[in-house]
Order: sequence, then structure tokens, then C-alpha cells
Amino acid sequence: MIILCSSLWYVLRVRRRHPGEPPLENGMLPYLGCALQFGVDPLKFLRERQKKHGSIFTCQLAGKYVHFLTDPFSYHAMIQQGRNLDWKKFHFTTSAKAFGHASIDPSDGFTTENMHHTFTRTLQANTIPATFWSSFYLIRNLSAMKAATKEAERVLKDAGEKICTSRKPICLNQKQLDDMPILDSIIKEALRLSSASMTVRVAKKDFILQLGSDSYNIRKDDIIAVYPQLLHLDPEIYPDPLTFKFDRYLGENGEEKTFYLSKTTQAS
Repeated sequence: MIILCSSLWYVLRVRRRHPGEPPLENGMLPYLGCALQFGVDPLKFLRERQKKHGSIFTCQLAGKYVHFLTDPFSYHAMIQQGRNLDWKKFHFTTSAKAFGHASIDPSDGFTTENMHHTFTRTLQANTIPATFWSSFYLIRNLSAMKAATKEAERVLKDAGEKICTSRKPICLNQKQLDDMPILDSIIKEALRLSSASMTVRVAKKDFILQLGSDSYNIRKDDIIAVYPQLLHLDPEIYPDPLTFKFDRYLGENGEEKTFYLSKTTQAS
């Protein structure tokens, strides 16, 4: 009976690809679709579908239909679709589930009740992993540790600060912090290797997504997503992508080099 009901659900409720829509994979499991495969290894899953379907494709994940953009040169197309795409609907719900607070969506009437609590938790959620992974790679890389220590000593000397046993707080202004390109490069490289976030938007209405010379029909309430790790671990963009290179974001003269950064991640 369960098998029969599942088969009927699959036949009657399965989504059909309409003309002009991206390639579609419903998956073999009713409702779940491709969720289990995606959850085991998202990067492998997306690379295999990218090879099969190209730079955009649609997968059913736990009842939702997600259009994945895998070409880094098309990421800006999603960011520019503010009129048709909504980031609040997904992120407000996710924030409430992740941090255990009431909704801060203005449409729900909770704009300030837990705002301070939410932003404090969010800052911690970003800062703690960045600190941990930067420290992790620093400890494992002697060259990085030496370069960062030398840079820190120079900046502290110029600022008239020094590390003492009394643990007196060290105060540096933004200009002095900006004069630490090696530390900045270490943090970016650590985040490149450790971050597995996904940038998500929800379609407010049916619309046409233009990607270069191609266009695709997107249905209301569908999700458009980019997975920056596809870019961050791409050997054509980052040579030897699985190796920690503390100076990857530095120019020949030790200056900051920023063209490697995923603009999608920054905009989120």
C-alpha cells in the first residue's frame, strides 16, 4: 500500500519541465527528490549535475524546487534580480530556526523584539568560525605564522602598542588594521577552504532569468541558489585549490589582491 501510494504521488504530483525552463531532476524519492544525494556531498552532487546539464539546472530538494547557478560569471544575474527575487522570505525563517528567536520579519510584526539578540548571535556565528579556521591553518603553516607575526609586530610598533603579561587591551584603528594584508589574506584563504555556505533567493513571481544570451522561465516560489564552493575549489580559478596558501590574495609586492573573491558571498 505504501509503495502504491508513493507511486501514485510520484505520477500525479511530479513536476514536469515546461518549455524555456532549466533542465529538471525530480529525483527518485517522492517529496525528498534529490535531497539525500545532495546532503551527502553537495559539491560532488553539483559538479556531476553541472557536467550533465550545464550552468543551470533544477533539482527537487525536500519539496522545494531549486535552480542552481554554477557559472561564476552568471552570479551577478541573481543579485540584480531584486525586483523578482526575495532574500527575506528564506533568511528570516532560517534565522528564527537557527537562533531560536521569534520572527523578525516586519510582515509578522516583530521588527525589534529580538533584533539585538539576533544580530549578536549572527556576529558570533560569523566571527567564531573565521577565528577558528584562521588559527587552525596558521598553527599548521610555519611560513604563514612567521609572516603574520612579523606583520603584527610592525603594526604594533608603529601604533605604539605592545603585548604585555597584564593582557592590557590593544587598540588599533581601521587604517592600522588595513595595513595588515598578510593577516587579511590568511583569513580569506581560511574561509575559502572552510566555508560551505549557499546563497539563496526565492522567486516572488513568475519571471524570465536572463543569463548572457540565454533566458530561462522561473516559477513563483521557486528557489535560485549559488554554491560559492564550486568557485572556491575550482582549479581553473584557484590553482591547487585544496592547498592552503597564505599569500594567495597578495600581489607581487605584498599588497592586497581582491579579484579572487566571490562577489556573491560578499553581497550576501
